[in-house]
Amino acid sequence: MKKNYKKFVALCSVLVAAFTVVVAVNTKTESKAFDWFGGDKISVKKCAISFYEDTYNWTGSEIKPEVRVNYLGTDLEKNVDYIVSYKDNIDAGEGKVVIEGKGNYKGKETVKFKIKGIDFKNECIASITNGVVQVFYKGKLLTDGKDYYVMHLTQEILEKSQATGNGYLNTYKVTDYYTITGKGKFDGCISNQIVTSTVKFEKSNQIDFDGED
Repeated sequence: MKKNYKKFVALCSVLVAAFTVVVAVNTKTESKAFDWFGGDKISVKKCAISFYEDTYNWTGSEIKPEVRVNYLGTDLEKNVDYIVSYKDNIDAGEGKVVIEGKGNYKGKETVKFKIKGIDFKNECIASITNGVVQVFYKGKLLTDGKDYYVMHLTQEILEKSQATGNGYLNTYKVTDYYTITGKGKFDGCISNQIVTSTVKFEKSNQIDFDGED
C-alpha cells in the first residue's frame, strides 16, 4: 500500500513538473492552461498593439488597417484571440481601431491611426463676406457640410455709452470668430476673424413706479 502511494505521489510530481515546463515554454499555452483551471482571462490592455503602417491616404472608402496584437512575445490570432472593428475610418483625420478580446482574452482597447487627406489650411482659400463663408479649392467652390463645417462665435465689448432722452446710446466693438474645419478628403482647419468696431443701438431707460412719493 505504501509503495502504491509513493508511486502515485511521484506520478503527480512528474505531471506538475511537465505542466510547469509547458507553461514556461509557451506563453499562449500558459494563458489557455490557466483558463482551463479556472484562472482569469488576460486583458487585451496588457497586449502590445501596433500597425504595419502609421499613416494611410484618404480614398473615400473605409480604411481598415491590419494590426498586430502581441502578448509577451507571442502574436495573437485574429478572430481566435481577438476581433477587430473600426470607427471614423473614412474621412481624413484620425481613425480608430477597436480590439476586443476573445477566447482566453478579455476587454477592449482602442488605438488610433492617421488618414492623410488634402491640407485644408494650406491648399484651400476661405472668404467671409457679411457673415457668409465661402471656401475654394483650386478655384472650385466647396460645399458647407460636405467638404467643411463652420463654428462661429461672436464677442461684444461695450466701448461707449451715451445718455439720451429715452435711455442710452451704446457703442459696441463686435468680433466674429470663425473656425472652418475640413471634412471628407480635407484635413485641418482655417481660423479667421472679422472685426466690426462701431455697432450702436439705443437702450430704453424707462422705470415703472408702483407707489407715490
